[in-house]
Amino acid sequence: IKAFFIFLITLFFNQKIHAQPGTLDPTFGDSGLVIYNVYNEAKSSLIQPDGKIVLLSSSLYEATEVRRFYPDGSIDSTFGENGVAYFGYDGHINYPSKIAIQPDGKLVFTNEYFSEPHTYVGIIRCNPDGTPDSSFGINGLDTVHLDNANYVNGMVIQPDGKIVVIGTCRPSFSVQPNSFIFRIMPNGGLDPSFGENGSVITQYDEYVSTAGLVLKPDGKLVKGLTYHLYYSHPTYQLESFNPDGSVDAGFGTNGVARFTFGEGQGGQWNSIMYDLA
Repeated sequence: IKAFFIFLITLFFNQKIHAQPGTLDPTFGDSGLVIYNVYNEAKSSLIQPDGKIVLLSSSLYEATEVRRFYPDGSIDSTFGENGVAYFGYDGHINYPSKIAIQPDGKLVFTNEYFSEPHTYVGIIRCNPDGTPDSSFGINGLDTVHLDNANYVNGMVIQPDGKIVVIGTCRPSFSVQPNSFIFRIMPNGGLDPSFGENGSVITQYDEYVSTAGLVLKPDGKLVKGLTYHLYYSHPTYQLESFNPDGSVDAGFGTNGVARFTFGEGQGGQWNSIMYDLA
C-alpha cells in the first residue's frame, strides 16, 4: 500500500506588518500555507540569501527531488523542471537527509547510494538552476563507502568549499553503530589531510545516534550525539575535532563533553547550535 503524504510549508507573520507574532502570514501561499500532494517525504529545507525556499525530499520513484519556491510560496519555474529537480542516478539514489547552500548558490545534499552489496553515502551537488554540477564527482555525484549501513545526520560546508559530513555506520543491524566524520574536497573525493585518509570513525560500547554538526569560527568541528540512547538515563555528548580531524584535547575531557540525565529522564538530540555570545 502506497503511503500518501501532504507536504505543508508555512510562513508566519513578520511583526513589521503589525500582526500577532506566530500567526500565519497571509502574503505567503494561500493564507500562509503552501500545500502540494505527492508520494514522497520531506527531509530537509533551507532559505536562500535571496529568500527562495528549497525543500529536499525522497521520492517513490527511486530518486531524490529538490523543489524551490519563491518567497511568496509560488513555484520557482526557473529551477529544474517547473520548479522540481530529480536525481536518481539509474535508481541508485534515495533516502535524502541534509541540504546546504554554497556562497555561489550551488546546493549540496546527502543521500544513500545503493550498489549491491553495499550502501554508500552519496553527496550530490547541483547548480543554482537545479542541473547536476558536472565539476563535482561524476556528473554531480560523489560516493563514500564506510560500512554496509551508513546514515547521515549532519553536514556543513567550510569557507574553503570543503564539505564535512557526519553520521553512523555499522557492518550490520545486529551490532552497535559507530559514528563517522569525513571531509570531501570542493570538487569531490575524500580530503587526505583530514583524519585517516579523509575520515574518522569512532567506536562505542553502547548504542549511539549522531545528532548534528557545527563548524566553529576557528575551524574546529563539534559533533553531537546521544549516548546510551535506549537506556533509562541517556547521555548527551559533544565531540570536538581540530581542523585536521584530530581530537581537540582542550575540549571537555580529551575532546568529549557529556551531560547525563537522571533516572527516568532523557531524550534524543536532533540538532546542535553554536552560540558566539
